[in-house]
Amino acid sequence: MLEQIFGIPVGIAITWGAGVLYAAGSVLFLNSFWREMKNELMEALFAFLASMALALLLMGLGEYWNNMLFGYLGSLAILIGSAFMLKFPLTVFSEEKRGILFHLILTIVLVSFIWMVLWPLGREIMPMFIMWYMIVANGLVAGFFIFFAGLRSKERAIKIKATGGGLGVVSCCIVSHLASMSGAILLSAVFQFMAPFLLVASVFVGRHYQRQEEKSHNEEAREN
Repeated sequence: MLEQIFGIPVGIAITWGAGVLYAAGSVLFLNSFWREMKNELMEALFAFLASMALALLLMGLGEYWNNMLFGYLGSLAILIGSAFMLKFPLTVFSEEKRGILFHLILTIVLVSFIWMVLWPLGREIMPMFIMWYMIVANGLVAGFFIFFAGLRSKERAIKIKATGGGLGVVSCCIVSHLASMSGAILLSAVFQFMAPFLLVASVFVGRHYQRQEEKSHNEEAREN
């Protein structure tokens, strides 16, 4: 069984490889989509990519150098990223309530993180807590909300971006984690690596249809 890749333990190499993919997806997202399509959906998808990139790279460093500080920072990136992802499901509330609930969620995750870092029991349960938190908050709540928002949308561009983006989040935060917990490490890595490709590709395709629709509307407006 392969134990190292380029002298790096396989587990750490996979973690870093995934982190580089998510980082590349984040950069591509900012350069290609952000100014043109910035909205609550795009903010949630970017928060997912950026927080996962930071978390995977930092946690890989923590394992490589056996330094828990990097692991803690990676966990913090996940918790903060999750709070921003949850802003999209909060769109069902009024703007005022959304702001209150977002800051409440952010406060809760920060207080929880501080408790886990400062208390021995918290440090002991942190890895499992983060994994289950991602499954529930990022996957079941944010991921499925994004996916079903796409299914409900009547606009083809939004439908593609949201369903593909939601499936990308679910692929990483639910399928990959459950596979890892069951010992299927290779399967977990496949879904971990697949998520950024699926998300970015869906936004690319969605943008293509969005531009087509805008062009068609502009032509109709000129004719009228």
